[in-house]
Amino acid sequence: MDKNSHMGSMIGKLTSCVTGKESDVTVFFDVKYRESGKVFQLYGGPTSFESFYITEKSIEALSQGWVACIGTSMRWDRLFIPREEMVKAFNIIKSKEK
Repeated sequence: MDKNSHMGSMIGKLTSCVTGKESDVTVFFDVKYRESGKVFQLYGGPTSFESFYITEKSIEALSQGWVACIGTSMRWDRLFIPREEMVKAFNIIKSKEK
């Protein structure tokens, strides 16, 4: 498999910026390999710019999960990815790198 096509999905918690209602949402992830490191990118998030450099330390540092989008009242929904989902995604990425 091409190192630039690690795709998978995860369940996040989306909170509406209008109603405040929380619901489960499926988002997809990809990893892009750059000279500066691995970039974890979400697809299907509120802004489509939810990403960060992923390392083992960054995953270990997630106590409860990742707030992929903090949300803005009446503009952007909040997106939270629970730690368990991030760990599963990281394990998928590691297994495909072997």
